[in-house]
Amino acid sequence: MPAPFDDAAYVLMRAYVLSTWHYIALLDQNDREIARINYASDPRCSVAQNAATGEIAITVRLRGDDPDINPHRPLRIKGSRLYRDAADGDPLHPSSIDPARLVEAGDGIVYTHHLFLPFPTLS
Repeated sequence: MPAPFDDAAYVLMRAYVLSTWHYIALLDQNDREIARINYASDPRCSVAQNAATGEIAITVRLRGDDPDINPHRPLRIKGSRLYRDAADGDPLHPSSIDPARLVEAGDGIVYTHHLFLPFPTLS
């Protein structure tokens, strides 16, 4: 029977994700990639960790007049995928939301991609 990871392993996994998976691709209602953003360096992005739950939350603040968003308006963002690479590469983690609309230049949304690498609960 396989043994679960210990707590230190989960800490290392979260550190690995944060140090190597730097791109979040935003998806429209048809699962097409709208923009791929480097969440480690883009000022519209922030990353938060909850050590108690193992959650990593990547938040992106978007406006309709952002240069990478404006050409796609009007649009509905319905999800995202995390990637290691700025272009191409395999998606590493999907997330979805109820679609959020960006129609006008002044429209704004806050989108959060949730990833969980929790500590195991053993009984």
